[in-house]
Amino acid sequence: MRVRSVPAFTAAMLLSAASVFASTADIDKAFESLTGTLTEVVPESTIQLGVWSDAYIGKLFPSLPPHFGAGVSAGGTFIETKPLSNAIGTIITEINSHAAGATGDFNFTVPDQIPLPSASVHARIGGFVLPFDIGIYGAYLDLNTLKFEDFTGTVNYYTIGADIRYAIMKGSTTLPKLSVGAGYIRTHLALSMTGASKYNADLTSYGIHGITTVPITANADTNTSFDLNTIFVQAQISKKFLILTPYAGVRAYVTSSKSHYDYSYSTAYEHGGTLHLVPHPDASSSSSRDYGTDDFNFDWNNIRPQLYAGLGLNLLFINCTVGGSWNMRNNLLSANVNVCIKI
Repeated sequence: MRVRSVPAFTAAMLLSAASVFASTADIDKAFESLTGTLTEVVPESTIQLGVWSDAYIGKLFPSLPPHFGAGVSAGGTFIETKPLSNAIGTIITEINSHAAGATGDFNFTVPDQIPLPSASVHARIGGFVLPFDIGIYGAYLDLNTLKFEDFTGTVNYYTIGADIRYAIMKGSTTLPKLSVGAGYIRTHLALSMTGASKYNADLTSYGIHGITTVPITANADTNTSFDLNTIFVQAQISKKFLILTPYAGVRAYVTSSKSHYDYSYSTAYEHGGTLHLVPHPDASSSSSRDYGTDDFNFDWNNIRPQLYAGLGLNLLFINCTVGGSWNMRNNLLSANVNVCIKI
């Protein structure tokens, strides 16, 4: 599996935080890569959150019993981490060349593949008169206690989506269910990191009167936000065999995204119990930038195909579904688990 750039929440936060010491051009390049990766990876997980094993659950009215259900879902997309290691290596080089006296070793290792996880609550309700059903799903995450080496951070994430499916075949004892549908998903991700690193450095070459080797404190703050809109169309087929319901489908989606980053950092030396800014052009800096298009300017030249399949287990009113998907264009694999109460 391959991805163009840095993956996953933890990796994204580290990349964003470490970038504050790099030159503006390098930060821009890293952030563009990060945005491109999130645009590729996030839809792979969020679309799977609305998958049900039945291609069509039946009508709410007229129907006896009425058909509806609700439950929880969890999913994840597995991606390679080699591009992450390469990007972090470049940023570490920038840290050592710009932060005054920074010569310490920075270690960063991750598994060959890591998942980008997601989880949600969801509900699906049958249609009125016509053979259709509507699904809604959403997720929310707010973490304020993240810790990675010298950095602390927060993550704010939410996603909300809905879809509608129309049954071309409603299914019978011998025939499968077949539906076509479309949906929309909105995702927001905000990352904030604050860091402080302390070390000793020789500042003799800086020409500061009475200053040789002194304690150095480097402070950094960075904020990034990412908003993604995804629309998709799909077709799904399913067939119930006793308590099992295998299913398969094909999907195509397009996205539009808008993102922002801002950062600031400073390097100060301690003398006489007081911190003084290091007299060097790279001792402090700040910048911000916006990327992307308007919220609903979709990239129709970049339609992404996806195959998905799985198996549902039906136990009275409880349905458990395990499935997966494959993006043929980017060679990304995703998995999902769905547990719901269904009538």
